[in-house]
Amino acid sequence: MVSAYFYRAVALMLTVGALSKIQKIERREHAHAEKFEKLLHHEHIKYKADHQHIVCYYRTELNISRGRLQPEDIDPLLCTHLIVGYAEVRHDFLLPKTVQDTACFERTVALRKENPKLKVMLSVAGKSKGGFGGMVATAYGRERFIFSLLNFLDKYKFDGVDFDWEFPAWNEANPLERFYFMLLLKELRYVIEKAKRHFLISCAVAAHVAIIDTSYDVPEMAKIVDFVNVMSYDLQLFNPSYPLTTHHSQLFSRNSDQKSGYYLNGAWAAAFWEARGMPRKQIMLGVPTHARTYYLDTPYLNGLDAPAKGPGIGNGKLTYPQVCKFLKSGATQIFDISTRVPFAFHGHNWIAFDNEQSVSFKSKWVKEEGYGGIMIFNLNNDDWSGTCD
Repeated sequence: MVSAYFYRAVALMLTVGALSKIQKIERREHAHAEKFEKLLHHEHIKYKADHQHIVCYYRTELNISRGRLQPEDIDPLLCTHLIVGYAEVRHDFLLPKTVQDTACFERTVALRKENPKLKVMLSVAGKSKGGFGGMVATAYGRERFIFSLLNFLDKYKFDGVDFDWEFPAWNEANPLERFYFMLLLKELRYVIEKAKRHFLISCAVAAHVAIIDTSYDVPEMAKIVDFVNVMSYDLQLFNPSYPLTTHHSQLFSRNSDQKSGYYLNGAWAAAFWEARGMPRKQIMLGVPTHARTYYLDTPYLNGLDAPAKGPGIGNGKLTYPQVCKFLKSGATQIFDISTRVPFAFHGHNWIAFDNEQSVSFKSKWVKEEGYGGIMIFNLNNDDWSGTCD
């Protein structure tokens, strides 16, 4: 993709000063392009995984009303790891978002009765200003959080914790958050080992080159976490400054992709994480169950890079059952073989999504390349009720 694609993915988050920083990072990464190209062409085989995980996210806050995915509806054999979200950081303590969430946590952990091998983890989510930033900045704050976290994991019988901080030291946050986050992970791992426990630690991490280099000390993180969940979706969304259709979760770049647009795909994100120091066996490639939508300028220009006026149906986002309904309404579906993902259009509406074919391609690629597995985000938006049958 052309360079403007990169800027449309970050424009909503960046100030002018931050954009200058991104441009410097982009130039530096182009100087190392050949190195990463080798990774994409299967020449680097160190630290390959001998088996793959299927890591699934499940959101409890979507289950308040009837018709939502309940813990008992989840196939306990579907995933190797089930990450339940979300808890949050408040006043240096880990707390559930609502009192009702704790009952859902217990019901979800109970799935292990049907599959004792299933690992059920708790996801702690937030932003720098939402509790993470203040907590990690002091030794006292980290200590209080760690012990409240371990007590919570024990009480509800979780197998570990997932950190979904979006993102340390990013978007005018304190630059030291990158360092503080590593301190938190190191101290947590130290306490776990001293207590002779076996809690897992994972992190939901960015797929964008600039955020990776800003937010994470990858070599140090690799020594601590069991795996990272690379959010290789929502990489490109509608932007008025470059109003063209594009796919948000492609596996590979298109032949026409140039400069920074070359980075905005799952294969590149996984290779970049490895190049920065994360072993392949610890990298999970993110696969979304939601679609991103556009409203076309004209229904007669309906391919990739077609002019668009703005987000489409569903205010720019659809669940997979909604995708199926759209396809059944008479939409035309096209599978783009170069990127290994489909898109569809009907009238002025255009959607980019993943289907069984693209997920199969991604899973096969992950296995062939020796990555740790795939991450599904999330079960709630999938066709758990059989709508698409």
